[in-house]
Amino acid sequence: MTVNSPPYPIDFDIKGDYVEIQDYKIHYLAHGEGNVNFLMIHGNPTSAYLYRNIMKGLAKTGRSYAIDLLGFGASDKPKEIDKYTLSKHIEIVEKFIEILNLDKIILVGQDWGGPIGFGTLVRNQKRFIGIVAMNTMTTPVVKVPLLFKFAFTGPLANKLLFNGYFQEVAFKKGTIRKIPEKDLKVYLDANNEKEKRAGIAAFPKMIPTSKNHPNHPLFLQIYSKVESIDIPSLIMFSDKDVIFNQQNGEDFAKRMARGKFVGVPNAGHFLQEDNPQFIVSEIRKFVEGLSVS
Repeated sequence: MTVNSPPYPIDFDIKGDYVEIQDYKIHYLAHGEGNVNFLMIHGNPTSAYLYRNIMKGLAKTGRSYAIDLLGFGASDKPKEIDKYTLSKHIEIVEKFIEILNLDKIILVGQDWGGPIGFGTLVRNQKRFIGIVAMNTMTTPVVKVPLLFKFAFTGPLANKLLFNGYFQEVAFKKGTIRKIPEKDLKVYLDANNEKEKRAGIAAFPKMIPTSKNHPNHPLFLQIYSKVESIDIPSLIMFSDKDVIFNQQNGEDFAKRMARGKFVGVPNAGHFLQEDNPQFIVSEIRKFVEGLSVS
């Protein structure tokens, strides 16, 4: 497959690299140093680039690895929508940490990075020492806004997902501040034509909006396990997310074995874009509270 390199701004100085997993080229960004490894997983329709400011802020706290999921960023993008499943995303991330031989991992997941990361963690518990979950799914049955459900899982879904409309809405409604053009260009150019949007189109269809959804059993398995694991977790939900609300995050933190909730002010769904300084500060405090040798 042809590797798709995103048009990073000329001043972008975080190193990128590739690994080959299941015959796909998977791209990732790596930055920083320290005794812990941050595994950062994005959601839809972003990429590892979403974590650039978090990675820089944590450069002296630990080594950050932000993966471009299959179909996103500079990773390979199969054209067939059935190539994308929750299980495959988990398998790829699982292989990723195996290839890089990562341990003392702190999972940092937002949006789909939550269930994908949780699914990886419950199968590799000994490699992980902490969880940071932000604006993500928190239950095996996911409640989504009615308009979102109609537009992106209904009869018009394929048209709206493949023609770029989903991306347009996501980046317009997903932050409270306007994303600078140079940064927006990185996101949009990575999936700038129909043939590169199968990964984007697949995610909404994966959401278990009822117990009858094919993904519900896997979600149920993942969430029942992650909530019972004796591992510290920092749950951060923003105050102006149009998809998830802070009550979702508070309830999730209470169900976690060692969960703590922190509300993120002045931030939308893509809170990494709106308030990275606050997030970095809270993660630093979280790491200071861990016993890492």
